[in-house]
Amino acid sequence: MLRHAIPCFLLAGALGSMGCSSAGAEASRARAASTEHAIAITHVTLIDPASGPRPDVTIVMVGHRITAVGPSASTPVPEHAQVHDETGHFAVPGFWDAHVHLTQMGMDSMPLFVANGVTSVRDMGSTFGDIVLWKQAWSTGQPAPRVFAPGPKIDGKGELWGDNWLVTTPDGARRAVDDLAAYGVDFIKVHAGLSRPVYDALADESRKKGLSFAGHVDEDYPAAWAAKSGQRTIEHGSSMVPCSDTVRAQLRADPKLVPLLKWVCASSNDDVMPELARAGAWLTPTLVSWRGKTMLLKEAPSLEGYRYVSAALEKRWLGDGEETAPQPIEREVLAQFGPLAANAHRAGVHLLVGTDIGDPYVVPGFGLHDEMQLFVEAGIPPLVALRSATLEAARALGADATTGSIEVGKSADVVLLDADPLANIRNTRRIGAVVQNGRWFDRAALTALLEPLTRRK
Repeated sequence: MLRHAIPCFLLAGALGSMGCSSAGAEASRARAASTEHAIAITHVTLIDPASGPRPDVTIVMVGHRITAVGPSASTPVPEHAQVHDETGHFAVPGFWDAHVHLTQMGMDSMPLFVANGVTSVRDMGSTFGDIVLWKQAWSTGQPAPRVFAPGPKIDGKGELWGDNWLVTTPDGARRAVDDLAAYGVDFIKVHAGLSRPVYDALADESRKKGLSFAGHVDEDYPAAWAAKSGQRTIEHGSSMVPCSDTVRAQLRADPKLVPLLKWVCASSNDDVMPELARAGAWLTPTLVSWRGKTMLLKEAPSLEGYRYVSAALEKRWLGDGEETAPQPIEREVLAQFGPLAANAHRAGVHLLVGTDIGDPYVVPGFGLHDEMQLFVEAGIPPLVALRSATLEAARALGADATTGSIEVGKSADVVLLDADPLANIRNTRRIGAVVQNGRWFDRAALTALLEPLTRRK
């Protein structure tokens, strides 16, 4: 395992919890002192992700923090506040996309997040340089989401890249965790192909360093083992779908489909969801990513937001080979991830809304709303979908003391909707305004973020 160096001054102030000096804190205090403006949202229906709707609420934000939340009749509004009467509208916490790859999507896509009410993201493996740039954008007040990141992912196979560290021995796993801890990452990302001894060493060293770890499961560390080992989140639900003998026979009959046996089908028919629930692990099913694997480029214009997809991201979608239409059995098995997520919910497993941006036909920002819709279509209640896109993501990262809901003392991240998302989850797309870390974007400002990105009518 090679040790990678990155100058400390690049990290300070740019990486938030990944900073390594007091410079970032001092810069933050200076910014706060210069932006102590107040915003008051009055007479709004607040959707609490934990408990549901609260009618006729006033929300006061001063600088970057929420300072008051309460009944409009009794909650004072500062004299100097910018007041927005939102009678008939709905307020939800800023959305989280809990599975993105900043390096894969490129910085051109950054405004698509805030334009869709996504004020925080959990990166799941990117280069240090890209993470620094994204965190700098947020910290300097640009229209960018807050970023929690692990740095490069730890992989047991594939190629060595800036966003992918290869580890093949237990000692190598411990050194990798030590290096990442020294850089100040927010958590450790586990990828695929590790042996059990390497995985166990990674888990043990992460615990010693006080870091959570999250990511993939594999045949040597299936979901139940990963959850018992303390893995914070299980991504994608890979190798967790119950497949009948008939389906397995169909997949084995075509060499091109054989990989789906490992990629999708569970190794046994045992329901692991109660074990995940007992362990307190989260599942990020990335339904929109699985859906993308059944699509072709000619279907992409049907995706909301497709007109804003950069040429570089679209090129990534296509890869190096020619597209082939998925077979009916592929569509059938990939469609089972929705029921898997619903089963997890019924078993008491907490869910996260993540899109796996970088994968084919996942549109940054817009895909978050697609994911929530797919949750609900699978049978998950709208309030649970909203909670999974807000409070649960903050809880999974241990950041719920400062983000994830609209409460006093938390970050001023609020999305105002023109219609009730609990009546129809598609209403999360009807965004009237976004408050991102205390900065107000009305509908015109959000549209202005999108216009320069338009590539197609």
